Amino acid sequence: AVLHSRGERLSAHRAFLIYTVVGLVRAPLGGMAIGVSAIIDGVAAARRLQAFVVGSSGTADVFEGHDTEGTDCVKVAIEIESTPSPRTCLHVLGPFAHSREMAGLHDKRGGPQGFKLSGEFDLKLGELVAVTGCVASGKSSTLLSVLGEMSAELGATHRLQGNVAYLAQPPWIRSGTVRQAVIQDLPFNEAQYWRAMKAAQLFPDLAAWAGGDAAFVGGRGLTLSGGQRARLGLAHLVYRCLASHVDIVLLDDCLSAVDVHVAEAIVEEALLGIVLDGQRSVMMVMNSNFVALPAASRVLAVEDGQVSSHASVESWLSSGSEELRLIAKQTMGNPTPRALKDVAPPEMGEAEGLPLAKATLISRRSSLGVQVLSYYLGGGRVTLGRVVFVILLVPMIGTEVLRVYTDYLMGLWAEQDQEVSREDSAIGFVHYVFWVVFAISLSFVRAFLFVSVAVRTSRRVHDRLLDRIVVAPVTYFDVTPAGNILNHFSKDMDALDTLLPQNALDFAQDIILLLGVVAVVVWSTPPAAVAVGPVLLGFYAVRVFFSRTAREARRLDSAGRGPLYSAVADASDGLATIRAHSQSSGLVAEFAQMLDRNGKAFFQNYILQPWCILTLDSLGALIVCATSVSCVLLRGAVPPSAASMAIAYALMTRGKLQFCIRLSVEAENQLIAVERLQHLEEDLPREEDSGTVDVDAHPPWPQHGAVSLRG
Repeated sequence: AVLHSRGERLSAHRAFLIYTVVGLVRAPLGGMAIGVSAIIDGVAAARRLQAFVVGSSGTADVFEGHDTEGTDCVKVAIEIESTPSPRTCLHVLGPFAHSREMAGLHDKRGGPQGFKLSGEFDLKLGELVAVTGCVASGKSSTLLSVLGEMSAELGATHRLQGNVAYLAQPPWIRSGTVRQAVIQDLPFNEAQYWRAMKAAQLFPDLAAWAGGDAAFVGGRGLTLSGGQRARLGLAHLVYRCLASHVDIVLLDDCLSAVDVHVAEAIVEEALLGIVLDGQRSVMMVMNSNFVALPAASRVLAVEDGQVSSHASVESWLSSGSEELRLIAKQTMGNPTPRALKDVAPPEMGEAEGLPLAKATLISRRSSLGVQVLSYYLGGGRVTLGRVVFVILLVPMIGTEVLRVYTDYLMGLWAEQDQEVSREDSAIGFVHYVFWVVFAISLSFVRAFLFVSVAVRTSRRVHDRLLDRIVVAPVTYFDVTPAGNILNHFSKDMDALDTLLPQNALDFAQDIILLLGVVAVVVWSTPPAAVAVGPVLLGFYAVRVFFSRTAREARRLDSAGRGPLYSAVADASDGLATIRAHSQSSGLVAEFAQMLDRNGKAFFQNYILQPWCILTLDSLGALIVCATSVSCVLLRGAVPPSAASMAIAYALMTRGKLQFCIRLSVEAENQLIAVERLQHLEEDLPREEDSGTVDVDAHPPWPQHGAVSLRG
């Protein structure tokens, strides 16, 4: 229209020159849009991370020498003396709160809000102090104030001398084998290890677990009973006392989940025989099991956050609550220390129990087949996916065919514009616009169908997996780390929701267009077919070589994310224990190693990309060279419109070859997420449905129930 307004005529070479320039500008513009989107996402992520780091609780790791001067955190002075003496190793003066916000929060009348712990108590070397009180009275908070996990209000002081070993309720148990849960970051000593296991009364369990201490323990000890978790946590505490220098031991109601006779053995062998040996000081919370109470020298009674000290057990029994005194008299024993020397390893049988730890299966197939793609398109049903694939293929091919045809009409119209009248040129232009509008409409239909299929597929796959997860037996969650399940429902599902639909649609569009380009080049300039054949073979070879490495690297990357999620989940459950045992730096270093291993697989794809781009540019240049030479040789036989179109399409091959390779590999990498979800659905065990019980069909079934108390 601009040329006609200036009185000039449109030519084929000028039309395709404009077409080629516009096509070359499309890729940088698309990359710029993607880059801007990535920058915005990165800035938003950085702000969220900054808000998380800056807005943390501010509790310092006081056992690693962090400077807390000028903050609201508890001030701790660590001073360890080499010669033990009857001195005070701990002195705490409240009040304390669970957070800095609560520590400075006041109501309208000026009084404090929230739970506050107040009182004054100390701990001397070599003594056992019992901490008692009703439920939610502040017993665990008393131990947390010793650990520096409570924020100090104005006037509160906290002085601690020595290294601390802490057993929380429930105990913090790392995911791994039984031996790994006991040893953790400490050096392994076999004699001390078996002493700790024997003192924690775990020998009968070792005989029942498959593989003994090589049995796998899930995160938070999910594969264990409550008593087993308590005894496994106690085994680690005892081993820490044996393998490292510990001055203060804090036990948070560690005997509440074990039987009375087991509690008596633990008190005699572990508490009195090992923990209290060597002038260690012990603070032990007692709530429902008072077996160790006779061994206590003093009692700290906690009521509504107020800590009061009793000089003896008899003093507490005479002034404590009637309910606690009754429970204490019923469960108190007469423990005597029992030393364990030269403990021999037990016989670890092959009885059915916990499964052995096994490596995670990373890859099952060397390549991704049609079945995985059909599973994705069918929303979990392979047969339906094949039908959907055919339905989507028709508009995709039709759209690209119409695109090539409209380009041909544009060249034909431009070539005839110099020979026909303006009225005939306008009719040709209208004809061209009609087919362009039709092609655009079909492309919208194609996009709508593909997006609809992608949304339906993501929803159906998610619902199918969720249904299988809900009905899975408890044993599956016992042996499967929570990070693996989280990885499937976060990273893998995100690939189905966002990444795979876009990459698959772009690849299908570009590969069909590339085939159309090759067809136009061969049709317009037949001698160019001599170069097109070897180029396509080279294209296929590069694609196979590049995709193998990228596919396996993505599998390693996907499988390596599960341990990262599990490590974060494990650490978040035991922050107080980690800080008390000064394990923060070790866990950070271990997490950094896992992150590095995962990053090696993640960046493996980017190492091959420069080589791939250089190789594909060379192949594309061969097609351009062959097409140009053919047009020169056939300058009298090939119409200018066909020659211009062939050269313009040949120039497009350089970029399309790169995009087809990268998009195909990226789409295949995202299909690995589909493969992982498919295997998850296939491997998830299903709990057998026992059906419903017909009460009317069983006359002996009780119709009424009642509870009666006698005596």
